[in-house]
Amino acid sequence: MVFLNLPETREERVRRDEREKIRREEGQRRMEELDMIRRESEQIRMELRARAAAWYARMQEAQAKGERFDEPPTWEE
Repeated sequence: MVFLNLPETREERVRRDEREKIRREEGQRRMEELDMIRRESEQIRMELRARAAAWYARMQEAQAKGERFDEPPTWEE
């Protein structure tokens, strides 16, 4: 098969432009989805850290009072 360097037709240019537009829109949509996932995961991490810190504070308080502390870690629910 022989390929010639023929000028791009208007129809070919329109199709190429449409494909590029679709790719850009898909890329933007993916970036927005990733940003949403990052925000949700950061929120979950912050909640887990807060729960772990509260559990650790209760454990240290019980130890300081000499009380038994058998509460399971709250972040494993």
